[in-house]
Amino acid sequence: MIDNRINNMDRFCTLATHSSAALGQPLVSVVIPVFNQRGRIEKAIKSVLDQGCDCFELIVIDGGSSDGTREIIAGFSDCLSYWVSEPDDGVYHAMNKGVIHASGRWVYFLGSDDLMLDVLGEVANHLRQDNVLYYGDILMASDGSRKGGSFNARLLSRRNIPHQAIFYPRQVFDKYQFDQRYRVAADYHLNLRCFADAEFVFEHLPLPIAVFEDETGLSSVTEDPLFAMEKPRMIKEYLGIEIYIEFKIREALRKFERHFLRRVLGIFSRCG
Repeated sequence: MIDNRINNMDRFCTLATHSSAALGQPLVSVVIPVFNQRGRIEKAIKSVLDQGCDCFELIVIDGGSSDGTREIIAGFSDCLSYWVSEPDDGVYHAMNKGVIHASGRWVYFLGSDDLMLDVLGEVANHLRQDNVLYYGDILMASDGSRKGGSFNARLLSRRNIPHQAIFYPRQVFDKYQFDQRYRVAADYHLNLRCFADAEFVFEHLPLPIAVFEDETGLSSVTEDPLFAMEKPRMIKEYLGIEIYIEFKIREALRKFERHFLRRVLGIFSRCG
């Protein structure tokens, strides 16, 4: 089965293996962290290799999968600039490892259950300033709706820019890495740090970048208690006192609404 797939991959591999040689340095390094995603990883890889441009390299970091994922990745080995399958300490450890092997001017992270749209050729026209984090929008796999838009400090205090939408300049990782203490939200933490750093600028591209798996993805089904506990401090430190006060007010109002709703439901249940 793997041998047949390799034979059918010529049109993908020709594109991928010539990108670095033709340009000397690829414009974008695409990193896919993966663990036990046998049913999805092939589609994720193909969504990158099927881009209508030759300005990228593809790196796959597998956490030592035991479900056949490794064998699928191996079938694409001629198309990848680097891949490895070995135990790691979670998705952000894998992403940090991917950065080490990335040679592109920008680094992009695709979830192993997500799909990259055929957009790199268009995005490449915008990737000009080496201190800019360019970000677009995402499409939700569950209903096709488009999420994103332009972020400011107020909006960033409420929700994260998905990493599936961001092209990080290499300079970000010369200075920072994903903090692996945050098991689910290390990318949110990194975005807050970069937003507060005068060396970097965020610029929105009105383009859908990827299809985000919002029903089974890590951030969709898992919470990050440490990040939730430390988020108020981060908001104050990285976004300023005004945004912090607004954040605390919203937090207090949500708690009041939940408490009020519980009281009302309790009254109705007793009346019933």
